[in-house]
Amino acid sequence: KRVKPEKPLYLTVSEAFREFADVKDVIDDEEVKFLAKEEDYEDGFFKLLVERVEPALSEIDVPVFLYDYPEKFSAMAKVRGNFAERFELYIAGLEVANGYTELTDFKDYRKKFLEKGERAVDLGFLELLRQRPLPSCEGVALGFDRLLMLTLGVSKIEDVIPFTVKELAKELNFPSSPL
Repeated sequence: KRVKPEKPLYLTVSEAFREFADVKDVIDDEEVKFLAKEEDYEDGFFKLLVERVEPALSEIDVPVFLYDYPEKFSAMAKVRGNFAERFELYIAGLEVANGYTELTDFKDYRKKFLEKGERAVDLGFLELLRQRPLPSCEGVALGFDRLLMLTLGVSKIEDVIPFTVKELAKELNFPSSPL
């Protein structure tokens, strides 16, 4: 039986997947795909996260910080070993914030852009980084809509968003919107 913590709980993604999804090694592509019954690692990872880990987090009575995401999900975060310096905050099983330690070096950004494909390369940004690297920095995105869901006790995001993207595009008179 799990002891009820009194403070926020900090779990690595590896620990959460081991405890709640029976994954021994979260960076083992084959194990994740097998347990999730998926052909793609990313699909398998997110299936296990949504179907096993997040429901288990909803049973924990304190905020939970999941940190050290596999490098494949690093976005523009710094990476140590096979894990990104990235976290997500869950309250009642709902992700409300996402943060990471930002890359600062020209070479690291260039590599990330090239991994995403040639169209993703922002040459102006890279030139600025070459001339003047970023200082150490971090960032957190807080989902106001998610906080509102928790405050109001609703489970569907549609219950707190006053309009859809499609309705907004129509209101702003974007007739050629692909939405």
